[in-house]
Amino acid sequence: MSIDNYWFQGVHGWATNETADWSHDVEFASSTVVCTSGLSSYSNASNSSANTGIIAYTTQDPHTGAETPHLLPGISSPELVGLVPAIAESNVVAVYFYFDAEDASGGYGGVIAMALFQIFFWS
Repeated sequence: MSIDNYWFQGVHGWATNETADWSHDVEFASSTVVCTSGLSSYSNASNSSANTGIIAYTTQDPHTGAETPHLLPGISSPELVGLVPAIAESNVVAVYFYFDAEDASGGYGGVIAMALFQIFFWS
């Protein structure tokens, strides 16, 4: 197998005395992919957190064209059900990434983080 193409997106987020979240949905032609999500930077005052992962993906049957959504069960914690750091799958037509930043410090500095979403297309 060799990498034919790739896609990536860096997402910068912050929160002060709140929770802020973002999703990034990527659609493409049916492909064999390896997708990853991770924090590339993190800075906080206190009582803050940031989370990123893949929450779902969609596959397409190559014979019928029928699409099937796959909601991920999560491996992190009860609060982060559905976040997984990576998937490897064939016949994928969409991947749904998630990123959040939560500050519970009472407005004393907040949290700043950056997530990196990646898709590698294989043949």
